[in-house]
Amino acid sequence: MRTRIAAATLAAAALLTVTACSSGKSDGKADRPAATGSTAGGPAPAAGTQDPAAADRAALTKSVQDYTALFFAGDPDGYDLVSARCKLDMTKYGWAVLAKKGHHDHGSQKATDITIDELSGNLARVSYGAGNIPAMTRKAQPWAREGGTWRWDACQATG
Repeated sequence: MRTRIAAATLAAAALLTVTACSSGKSDGKADRPAATGSTAGGPAPAAGTQDPAAADRAALTKSVQDYTALFFAGDPDGYDLVSARCKLDMTKYGWAVLAKKGHHDHGSQKATDITIDELSGNLARVSYGAGNIPAMTRKAQPWAREGGTWRWDACQATG
């Protein structure tokens, strides 16, 4: 029994290192966005209509805010904002352990200085911070839209 607990603790610590300290760097695979999310130079939306690119950016920003707040609140429901690809390697329990540790170590935090670096279809890269914690600054972190919701996709490559 102690061996299982120790193994689970080590696995959680490893996930924390991968998840909370991820630089968000790509593994080099072609499934990442290559185009910037800039809409400069495109036609202006008709009066009374919402620009689809602006709606995408707003939804992505909201997901980043929600994910960060749930993570640093230690709320296991934040796992709902983890991509299906990342869920292959991380259980809800494992994510909840990391979130509780994040809350314990840093308290409740909000996403800060959110910048959408790239947005192409259902993939994006976002840079942001968490409160005033320099170690939690993310650069070009991957996000994926699944089922109409933007989800954190900065896990290790699977397979």
